[in-house]
Amino acid sequence: MDGNTKGLFAQEKVILRAIEKGVTVSRPICETCRYDLILDDGKLWRVQVKYAGGKSSHTEGAVMVALRTWNHKGPTKKNKVYSSTEVDALLVYVPRLDKVLWFDAGVFAGKTALSVRVTPTKSNQRKRCHFAESYIW
Repeated sequence: MDGNTKGLFAQEKVILRAIEKGVTVSRPICETCRYDLILDDGKLWRVQVKYAGGKSSHTEGAVMVALRTWNHKGPTKKNKVYSSTEVDALLVYVPRLDKVLWFDAGVFAGKTALSVRVTPTKSNQRKRCHFAESYIW
């Protein structure tokens, strides 16, 4: 699958999960939004959806979620990250687990990437790790 297909696949997995949970899903009508979907569970959540199928380059048992986009306008290219004023939650589909993970803005805002553990560490280290099991939605 190419990148666009993976993104669409992840969005459909999130929509399916939302329906299972009784959450209403809406899509913005313009492509210029920093979020992919709006979820309504009594509160409106602007969510960015990501597909995390690759391995982390740093460790076995983790996947890396890229959180930056490139702004190609103007004389210089800028690396743009998500802020809590633009996106309320990050929903990540992890095909290795066939699960959707929910991260609040405090976890991802201002970062260029997020490493998520999908298997336990050999040393049982828990500090500074985002374990997938803790974020399953």
